[in-house]
Amino acid sequence: MKFIVTASLTQTSSSAVYATEVSREEYLAYTTEETEKVEVMRLADRLGGDIEQAISRLARGDP
Repeated sequence: MKFIVTASLTQTSSSAVYATEVSREEYLAYTTEETEKVEVMRLADRLGGDIEQAISRLARGDP
């Protein structure tokens, strides 16, 4: 599965959209999808607040 992040840059007369493929960890760290953010935070709570470990576990498919 590929994870794509897009960014939109706008200037007064033009705009551009950039996309890049990122790792599962990067995707989970910067996602704006509410359900994914909640999943990360719930696991982090169970791990004593360790968000980095929660992201690593979810990326491996090991919640």
